[in-house]
Amino acid sequence: HGIIPRLAPLVPDNFGLLEALDDLVERTRRSQPGVTIETSFELGGASPLPPEAALTLYRAAQEGLTNALRHGQAQQVQIALQGDAQGMTLKVADDGRGLPAEGWRRPGHFGLRWLDERAQNLGGELQLAANAPRGVKLEVRIPLPQTAPMEATP
Repeated sequence: HGIIPRLAPLVPDNFGLLEALDDLVERTRRSQPGVTIETSFELGGASPLPPEAALTLYRAAQEGLTNALRHGQAQQVQIALQGDAQGMTLKVADDGRGLPAEGWRRPGHFGLRWLDERAQNLGGELQLAANAPRGVKLEVRIPLPQTAPMEATP
């Protein structure tokens, strides 16, 4: 039963991205009681996300959280989602061991590469960097579709 939500999470386009992220964080808190997870969601003037964009941001949170705990041995993780009229940015920062010397694009590690491709296919980008004073910061930015201004009718 524990693996089913990871394979088929609360679908962000059915339940909303925020609800899906809350569910992910709550399940992680229950399974990792020694880890502190802080969240911040500021959506401002963001338009509704297309389903593929919402799922990509959800998967970014899932991948960042998994990597922070599994590979980084993090004790503290911050997940932030910020939105405006141009797009949405999801950030996952941790206090873990940091990036491996050979980088995140090394052979055999597919999660971040897959996520990077997914973000690029949506016109977005993935950035991964060291988090001061220690740990890793993952950032995924997805632009929102711009609607053309409506023309006035006579």
